Amino acid sequence: MSRWRLDAAAVLAVLAVAAVAFGGHLGDGGLYFDDWTTLAIQRYGEEPGFLGAVEAYMSTDGILTRPGLSVLMSVANLALGDSAAGHTTLSILLACGLSVATYALLAGLGMGRLHATVVAVLLLLFPWSDATRFWPTASLNQVAVVLAFGGLLAGMRGAGTGGRRAVLWHALALALYALALLTYEAVAGIVAASLLAYRTRTGWRPAAARWASDVLVAVVALAYLRSTGTRSTAGAGESLSHAAAIADQAATILAASVSPDSSTPRWLAGGLLLALVLAGALLAWRAPAGDPARRGARRWLLAGGAGAGVLVLAYLPFVPADPWYTPLQPGEGTRVNLVAALGYVLCAYAAVALAATLAARLAPGRRWVAPAVMALGAGGLALGFLDRLSVDRDNWARAAVVQDEVLGKVRAAVPSPARGTALLVAGFPSTVAPGVPVFFWEADLTGAVRVVYDDGSLGGYPMQPGMTLGCDADAIRPAGRHYGPEHATPYGAAILVDLRSGATLRITDPGTCRRAAAELGAIAG
Repeated sequence: MSRWRLDAAAVLAVLAVAAVAFGGHLGDGGLYFDDWTTLAIQRYGEEPGFLGAVEAYMSTDGILTRPGLSVLMSVANLALGDSAAGHTTLSILLACGLSVATYALLAGLGMGRLHATVVAVLLLLFPWSDATRFWPTASLNQVAVVLAFGGLLAGMRGAGTGGRRAVLWHALALALYALALLTYEAVAGIVAASLLAYRTRTGWRPAAARWASDVLVAVVALAYLRSTGTRSTAGAGESLSHAAAIADQAATILAASVSPDSSTPRWLAGGLLLALVLAGALLAWRAPAGDPARRGARRWLLAGGAGAGVLVLAYLPFVPADPWYTPLQPGEGTRVNLVAALGYVLCAYAAVALAATLAARLAPGRRWVAPAVMALGAGGLALGFLDRLSVDRDNWARAAVVQDEVLGKVRAAVPSPARGTALLVAGFPSTVAPGVPVFFWEADLTGAVRVVYDDGSLGGYPMQPGMTLGCDADAIRPAGRHYGPEHATPYGAAILVDLRSGATLRITDPGTCRRAAAELGAIAG
């Protein structure tokens, strides 16, 4: 079969699997966390519209100080508005795009196109990065990985040619790297690996020269990002502790990814994986030089080693960051594994291929053995991933349902709030599963309330168990997990909404404030 037909088949395979895995979710997804916040900024900011939103995002400390992400978010919100189905569809299409880009990169690096197709499909189904497919804001980070992979391909093309074309190809690579880093700096590890990619096309010295320019661009981009926000950096001791936690949790995911049963103990799955690697290494070392099994073992040990290298490079940018960023953070936290997902999939698939190589070695003359083991193993990985992913998919869909219920009840209880009103909403769960939010922060509920009422002056304060109200002389003061002095609201401008009963209480003075605080205690109970 010709190369372009294999490429077309790979794209069709990715789209077909996406239709099976995510087709039913397109109408069930929702907007979460930053989705509501950014949409409200776009519609009701000081300068509404595309450029005004980008400027507002860039001036907001945190992830939105990334210019690439700010532009992508503004485009998505301008085009799709509050259509949850539209944003969900975009998320899945971006996931397909990332899988296709992964296929192109692996094929360009010399992996057979059939194997690259299987890896691309497995990446699409990888369940420990579900936020990048079900949370619209996080899904935009996939664009950064696609850009970085495009940079590698362009750089490899330039390294394999000469003259002006080489310069132009590498200039394109540098531009793609810069755009990728300014969208999501966690792709820095991909840029750092460009040296090895170039080495597949040229010698060490010219590859190193090209790599040096890549590193320079990365340093400048990262320095710019550091200057635009207030991201904290941990000290050496805390970073070492964080690195140990990341490594431990990554080992847990790696063991789980090669196990068809989620209840398999880590020590057992990890032990079997280690035994497989040792057996493959023995075959690669002791088998005769002309033995195909020796070449196969070396090939898949190299692929597994590359996967392990991807894991290291993927997590390095998170080591000096907040200790919250760890591989096993559930729900929204799984975005940490966006880049690492390819490393896990490569390791898992290499293990299957290594097992097939060993099986064929033990059954000489039976050519069907290796393909059968490969098919069974890859199919087992896909089904295992899909089974875990379906649980995550259902959780995100359930969160969207509960969101609709919450906003519907709020709208029914307070049909026409006056401008500037703060709605203190109690009696609903902040999450439906760990890390899968209904409304968790003031920013997301405020954004949702503004969009639902089409009023940019409103506020929405989720009042969860453990939160209280302070009753000052002239204002109420929500207190708890994420509230501060900036959330104080004048008397007369706040309404407590109890979603359990549908009752409301307008807080007009210290007396009604204390009554509201007492009711919050009852609601929490």
